[in-house]
Amino acid sequence: MKLLENEEELLRSNNNEVVLTNRRIWMEKILSGQSYYIDMFLENISTVEVRYKSKLWLLIVGILCIAAGLYLGSGAIFLGLSVGAILIALWWLTRLYVIAVTSHGGVALNISAKGISESKIHDLIHDIAKAKQTRVNSLYRV
Repeated sequence: MKLLENEEELLRSNNNEVVLTNRRIWMEKILSGQSYYIDMFLENISTVEVRYKSKLWLLIVGILCIAAGLYLGSGAIFLGLSVGAILIALWWLTRLYVIAVTSHGGVALNISAKGISESKIHDLIHDIAKAKQTRVNSLYRV
């Protein structure tokens, strides 16, 4: 990441995936062998939340398979329960615990929170809020 003019790095994640500066938050990931970047100016941040991100369609289809198996009866019960249970297990295993930084009407920057203590998560959220407040104050000369 190249810093902009008058930009200072405030915080960097252990794996260098996320960088917080006095002007923006920046993330670089490698997905399927391709680099993926998100760059968000601090004044554009609307929310920061800690949540689970999952593929909800796996859960819905799993429940529907179980319901269909029970509804159709006899031979379909085993198949419906098996496929439904596998899909629900996949949904559970693919859930990600993330810190989601969202911009006004834009995409969310999802930072993995796996293995990070609650106090470190609170510190990161505080650091982002503090940097945003400083940035907004400097823009509007408060």
